[in-house]
Amino acid sequence: MKISLSNKKELMDGLTKVHSVVEKRNTLPILSNIYLQVQNETLTIKATDLEVSMETSLPVKMLEAGKATVSAKNFFDIIRELPEQEIQINSKENHWIGISCGKSNFNIMGLAAEDFPSLPTHSGKNVFKTKTDVLKKMIDHSIYAVSTDETRYHLNGIYLEPIENNKYRMVATDGHRLACYEDTLFEGNSEFITKGIIIPKKGIQEIRKILETEDKNIDLSIEGNHILLKSGTTFLSVRLIEGQFPDYKQVIPRNNTKTIELDKNNFFNSLKRISLLANEKSKGIKLSLNQGKLEISSNNPDIGEATETIETAYKGEALEIGFNAKYLIDCLSVINAPSITFNLNDRMSPGIIKIPGNAEYLSVLMPMRL
Repeated sequence: MKISLSNKKELMDGLTKVHSVVEKRNTLPILSNIYLQVQNETLTIKATDLEVSMETSLPVKMLEAGKATVSAKNFFDIIRELPEQEIQINSKENHWIGISCGKSNFNIMGLAAEDFPSLPTHSGKNVFKTKTDVLKKMIDHSIYAVSTDETRYHLNGIYLEPIENNKYRMVATDGHRLACYEDTLFEGNSEFITKGIIIPKKGIQEIRKILETEDKNIDLSIEGNHILLKSGTTFLSVRLIEGQFPDYKQVIPRNNTKTIELDKNNFFNSLKRISLLANEKSKGIKLSLNQGKLEISSNNPDIGEATETIETAYKGEALEIGFNAKYLIDCLSVINAPSITFNLNDRMSPGIIKIPGNAEYLSVLMPMRL
């Protein structure tokens, strides 16, 4: 292969998209490489870690068709530092890749293109137009609660399920907190899935990155055990997690009797301040609820203690309950609303955070013993 291109930004945009997909742990040397293929005046770039795969293409001046693989990191770093001049890239003997730009010349080792794994194919069947803004909200309001415990593999992703009235719900939990968001995800009537699927966290993160650069609807489809996304000349494939997502509805309290409405920003900022003196491991803070006020406090024998009081309209019974401050802050940080409601029952029962007048978002937090 041999190509020439004058638009460095287009190449960098393509490399940036696929770069984060590349296998970092290097279990197979070929997975640290990106695949380059040149044909019909087009450069196609591919990357995969065998679970998440990305493919994107851009126009180039084709001097010779062909294919090659090259270290994703080295290639990315070199292209990034090149001046804004014409760039030439060509494959050489023994899988080496040459890069020339101005007075700069690089030769880096590659691997046989034939050893690069095949990516899932996009048939273009059963494609659904996704509302980009809605998908962004659904991901942002749930991804923070995904479990990072690899022994609980079925919790290492977001659960997407169809619900009534053509709506879909995203749910994530790590056993200590739960977040869910529901909305009309697709244009028109749709039956994207008939039962719930679990999309791994890395796949969701890659989907979110693509959404960041798209202001129009994208295409989603399911083929076998993969969810596929198409946006312009970019294709993303994510292998779904096989397993049973827990019955999350069982952990959502139905009988919380104490409801307090709080100014979201005041509560959020108070938590950030008080958590500065919380235990570094547990991040535990105490909420003391009394008529007309909510006191937030933390106590760390090695550092000190902190308290802050927020005025409220609460008129119910007093309650003291502990929570992980980080979990509360994570939950509040995705809320773009002036106020929230915090539904509580007793010091041993989970709390529920909602947005007044908005049934789309719900977060459940397990209490802590302090």
